[in-house]
Amino acid sequence: MKGFVTRNGSRITKGVCISAVVCMDSKINRSQDIKLRLQSLPPPKGSQSYPLVVSTSPQAPTLVLDQLTSVQTLINECLNVIDASTWGGDPKNASFIAGQLRLLDMNIQQAKQALKGGDSNQPAWWQSPVDETIFEPNLPSTLSFYLSIYEAALLLEVRTLDPVVPTKTHSTMSFREQLAVALGGTRALLHDEGDEVFMYKGNEVRVREKVRVESQDPSLMAAMAKLNALERTLGLVRAALDVAMGTDRD
Repeated sequence: MKGFVTRNGSRITKGVCISAVVCMDSKINRSQDIKLRLQSLPPPKGSQSYPLVVSTSPQAPTLVLDQLTSVQTLINECLNVIDASTWGGDPKNASFIAGQLRLLDMNIQQAKQALKGGDSNQPAWWQSPVDETIFEPNLPSTLSFYLSIYEAALLLEVRTLDPVVPTKTHSTMSFREQLAVALGGTRALLHDEGDEVFMYKGNEVRVREKVRVESQDPSLMAAMAKLNALERTLGLVRAALDVAMGTDRD
């Protein structure tokens, strides 16, 4: 696969031409379609790729990166803490200021974790399927589109899915694979989820084909760097206040 996406804050407003080799970046002034070429996703008749178009209809849902929404909320909370420290309490009370600095530190650490991603608090792909009506035409029921933030980068995972049919041989096995298994061999896994079963939209499914693409986002990298700098400065301030208060702290 290869292509571009347009990110406007926490919203994805455009997706572009994802076809054979994957490359994603935050670009603007591009067309609005995503083209998939996957062996397990036949394209429409007369086309060489399967089109996924981010709908521009006012009634269509928005593709939102919840992690960035969390970062925005946490940064706003930091600003509220500063306002409360300035106008809502005694700025000369060391214990009060120490508590406010602790709140700032907690919010900054949580914002960093949201940009880092990959933690247990983030829903997995099978737990948070995107609304199929975000795309035009709607996303096929056998296709999972999962976009997230990982290490301050955009991470796209596309999966084609097969329903689990207990009484039949798994449909993704080719004749050669079935013959090898019948002769005592093992089935070669095409990806790291090949032998797992997931509950997706109320149904048990297997991942037939999986593509993972990671692309650095300069804006998110800059945001992470600023949060790191704030965390270091805040740590020095808290340590200095502890010395002044005679408080021991890990």
